[in-house]
Amino acid sequence: MKKLRIIPILLVVVLIANICSFSTFAESTYVITDVALTPGATEVDLNLAWYTTESPSDTVAQFALKQDMTGGAFPANKAITYTGSNTPATTGLASNKVSVKNLEESTEYVYRIGDGTEANWSPVYNYKTGNPDKFGFVFVGDPQVGYADTNAEAQAWGSTITKALNRLPDTRFVMSAGDQVQKNNIALYNAFFSPEILRSLPIAPAMGNHEAGATHFSLHFNLPNITQYGKTGTGGEDGDYYFNYGNTLFMVLNTNNMYSAEHTAFMREAVKANPDTKWKVLMFHHSIYSTTDHYTGAYVSRFIEGMVPTIDDLGIDIVLMGHDHVYVRTHLMKKNTVMSQQTIDDEGNVVNPDGTIYITGNSPSGSKFYEIQLIDPAFAAVNSQLNVTTFSYVNVEGRKLSLDTYRTDTMEIVDSVSIVKNNPVNNYNGLSVDSLSFIKDGVKIGGIYKGDTGNIVGKANLSNISSLPYKAMLVAARYNKDKQLVDIKPSELTDVLGYDGVVGGCSYATIKTPAINAQEVKPGDYIKLFLWEDTNGIVPYANPIDISMLEEEIPPPETNIYTFECENLVASPSGADAVVEGDYSILNSDGTGDYIEYNVNFPAAGTWNISLVAKTNPNGGKFRLFLPQSDKYVGTSEHDQYSPEENTTTINIGNYSFKSGGNKQLRFIVTGKNDSSGGYTLTNDKIILVKQ
Repeated sequence: MKKLRIIPILLVVVLIANICSFSTFAESTYVITDVALTPGATEVDLNLAWYTTESPSDTVAQFALKQDMTGGAFPANKAITYTGSNTPATTGLASNKVSVKNLEESTEYVYRIGDGTEANWSPVYNYKTGNPDKFGFVFVGDPQVGYADTNAEAQAWGSTITKALNRLPDTRFVMSAGDQVQKNNIALYNAFFSPEILRSLPIAPAMGNHEAGATHFSLHFNLPNITQYGKTGTGGEDGDYYFNYGNTLFMVLNTNNMYSAEHTAFMREAVKANPDTKWKVLMFHHSIYSTTDHYTGAYVSRFIEGMVPTIDDLGIDIVLMGHDHVYVRTHLMKKNTVMSQQTIDDEGNVVNPDGTIYITGNSPSGSKFYEIQLIDPAFAAVNSQLNVTTFSYVNVEGRKLSLDTYRTDTMEIVDSVSIVKNNPVNNYNGLSVDSLSFIKDGVKIGGIYKGDTGNIVGKANLSNISSLPYKAMLVAARYNKDKQLVDIKPSELTDVLGYDGVVGGCSYATIKTPAINAQEVKPGDYIKLFLWEDTNGIVPYANPIDISMLEEEIPPPETNIYTFECENLVASPSGADAVVEGDYSILNSDGTGDYIEYNVNFPAAGTWNISLVAKTNPNGGKFRLFLPQSDKYVGTSEHDQYSPEENTTTINIGNYSFKSGGNKQLRFIVTGKNDSSGGYTLTNDKIILVKQ
């Protein structure tokens, strides 16, 4: 395989000119530059973009488990291939974009990109997914590479991010508040993307004023859930966008569009589409709590009047901003007023805060620092110009969100703030409900559509900061339109262990109810979730959630990839015991012929590729997938879940054509075992369906 160098964009023009002169070098015309990772729609997704010479034959990314690498060779035979699209960019160049779906949490990957031919693969890069229950991200103000000394600023930008990751290895992505470059110049974007660390670290950018007015921004970044709100009309696909990571919703605005009504509509729709998120983070470029001379800008009062009421209404926790090249953190603000009456616990956390914290980031590249003009504004808790590159690190762990700001010359923390949001269970010291949600066939839902199929379960995530253990159960109660109880699905009593670790941590527990068949829910019905202490008394938890039958028909699918968590599916074992342990559905088989069968809701008729994510282990058995409703097997071979050590692997079982959508039975039958295996166990994690 020919290895490629990622070369500066200015050399591309020279290279292309030389190639045109010497036809014998035609095989070298494919060049990759400006590789950019951005977060995908969720924590298990990833978006990629890169530039190549014009009109590539295809746009392809391949991902594989890092553990499958042998030496430096990419494990192509075990990789998953994702195909994207490309569009013309600057003369002689093309913008390539690929979206990667359904990666495993807390897993190390290797990947490569190219045009699908063996001659034109990039070098092999690393990428690691995180734990959605405990993660962090870096926030920076304006890198603005190219303001004075492009090379020095690019090096300083790379140094800032490298220092952040070395100190804070749980960093999963960077939030950059705009002005990635000084002006819409290809060479400056090339310098911005030059740090090698960015091949492994996604960036979620806001568009700054220095990037407005051209398509370079949207061609360089492959943004998730991008909308028509906030578009400027001249910047390509530059609208407001959002993504989820764990229990946090991230919303990013393009405030070069000064129409607050568009941004408020976007925020309300994004929050409505993600009703069970605990934390809400908003980012845009133009700071509205500024202490440089920008504080007199007309947009400041315009955005305060137009957007702050919605920020208050939606309960947004922190707002990240740039543009001012100075560090400012406000007090908790509401209605443009400091909310001074807050509850502080023994560790200094603000408990169930009333208001929003606004943060303006300073420069991470040192390209320029602004002088403070507004010395002691009432809104500012911290107002600082260190004339040193800085970054902030936001850590999210269940009930707690904390922010520490570092200066990069000494890596000293120069500001800290943390907030805790408890949904306390009355009379239970330290026990908190972090989230309640409904899941249908492994996917979170906010309602049930007419004609919906599948199985609905309730899910609660609890945390306990006390040393006392508790027991709890979750109940899904279905009512009719007259508010009469129709059905009730209680979970088993679940232990919530006491916490005996360091101050500020907690123990976790997840509770799920038995399933309710969506087809049994009638128009006017609704389902509520309650937390009970035992079968006799209800715990007075103040915020139960409910879903109801929606008036709309089932919308057409928005994706061709569907993932179902096996532990959330209705399972029927035969000839052996089946248990759920954490994220796995386990069939404890002692011989061939045993099986575990799942009800899986196929969104539509057609040909579907079926894969299984499984945990291989020393006791793993072999299996085949059988469809009892069709009396057919999927694929022609059996699959082995044996390995000397525990590993997570994705098994591509094969394609099958269904004449109709709806619930199908997928039966995983034990067919034997490896000679080295100690048993016939099947340990299933996820079923992945891909529409062909």
